[in-house]
Amino acid sequence: MITQKELKDLVTYNPATGEMFWLPRSREMFKAESRFKMWNTRFANKECGWVSHNGYRKVYYDHKTYYYHRLIWIYVFGNPAKNSIDHINGNPSDNRIDNLRSVTHQNNCKNMKKPSDNTSGFIGVSWCKSMSKWKAAININKKFVVLGYYTKINEAAKVRKQAEIEHGYHENHGR
Repeated sequence: MITQKELKDLVTYNPATGEMFWLPRSREMFKAESRFKMWNTRFANKECGWVSHNGYRKVYYDHKTYYYHRLIWIYVFGNPAKNSIDHINGNPSDNRIDNLRSVTHQNNCKNMKKPSDNTSGFIGVSWCKSMSKWKAAININKKFVVLGYYTKINEAAKVRKQAEIEHGYHENHGR
């Protein structure tokens, strides 16, 4: 794992924008003059990494691929995060330190976007065909719990939202 000192020798980080840029590298870091010139011409002072298919920025260094937000955590705090790193606003490319928090995987799941296949418009609310009612459900301590069945979708959504509050879901959950 890369250290904070090593990282600070390689990159600079702007906490206001969440961007990390490669610093110019010294000649001693390269075996050949041509490699030294090529690397600094191509990468120095340019933003690190690339955006992957899922929207997260990644960085390749020393034969390893790192998530951008994990490197930023090390850069700012000195050590790798012990837990998951949550992008509070749900945007995986927003790597401002104010938008990152270390949380358990379970708490990270309490700050999710509404699934793309959601048809009700409310997370945790779905149509139950067999009962011809709206079902409100939630995951509590890794268990799927049905909160009830309702004739009106807004009733189901209200019960679901109340359960989110009671069980510590983030206010952005289901955005």
